[in-house]
Amino acid sequence: MAKTKVLMLTCDDWTNAGWRFFKCIENLGFDAKFCKGAKHEFNYPGQGRVMRCLTPKMLDQDRVLFVDAPGLKPVVEEADIVHFTASTFVKTGASLKNKKVVIQHGGATYRKDPDALNEFYNIFTNAAVIQGPDLLGLGARNEHLIYSPVDLNKLQPDFERTGKKIRIGYFPSKKGLPDILDVIVHLNSVPSLKDKFEYVGIKTESSATLPWEQHLSRVRGCDILIDACESSQGDKKYGEWGTVAIEAAALGKIVVTNSSAEEIYAKEYGHCALHIANAPEDLFAKLERIINWDDAEILKDKKKMRAWVKEKHSMKATGKRLWERIYSKF
Repeated sequence: MAKTKVLMLTCDDWTNAGWRFFKCIENLGFDAKFCKGAKHEFNYPGQGRVMRCLTPKMLDQDRVLFVDAPGLKPVVEEADIVHFTASTFVKTGASLKNKKVVIQHGGATYRKDPDALNEFYNIFTNAAVIQGPDLLGLGARNEHLIYSPVDLNKLQPDFERTGKKIRIGYFPSKKGLPDILDVIVHLNSVPSLKDKFEYVGIKTESSATLPWEQHLSRVRGCDILIDACESSQGDKKYGEWGTVAIEAAALGKIVVTNSSAEEIYAKEYGHCALHIANAPEDLFAKLERIINWDDAEILKDKKKMRAWVKEKHSMKATGKRLWERIYSKF
């Protein structure tokens, strides 16, 4: 019996999330292909096939991201399931009426104007993958919360202390640095804390972005990773963790981040191992407590982080969730 054919398409694969979802689908036994329009600037070792015809353009007054790629019509016609990622529609001229169609939303494109995107996508999609809880409930048809997974084989943990002092890192891809540095200054002003930790994160936003492998190297040099403490993105609600937090936890790092959706996560996934701090004062309190832990407590929490990722957000766990929530219905 021939395998069901899945075709994943996008323009830009932000944080390489589409690639990891593609590998999950492939691991489920589907005959899967993934094509995108540009190589990622972070130089991930594995990426989707880059095709020039998938160059980004804008449609509908800059609200719906799409590409016109008629050359891919035969490929789409062969597929049984078409899975669009990063809120992107690829127009090929092929009919989608007899196919199952998935749209995947993971960030700013959908967050900026969900009504416009839903008006477009809900007409022809069967299901929506929503990568973060802040994007839930915005109107996507048959939506399912499925966080982007990580490949545990590529992210081997090291639970040992990185030095005599606890090392705290912060390597953001978005703004928020001044508040974090203020918290670090505050921690350094406490006599009982200043000799117990050192800050090894960035000090200027211009030094934030590095290729993926180099980024992982600096995360490995931490005991604690501050992921984010940011409640909004522009004028839209944000304040949630994502790939950076899961990767750091997979490496055995203690992760402190923000979230306004703890109840949603608990309902959908169960226990979350991350330490949640939604304001600078909360971040100070969480870091103060962790800095005062003894070696046994630090080791226990590092191992708990890794175990949580394996159970909830590994490729295997995410593939299972994709199957149960969406693909088994097809």
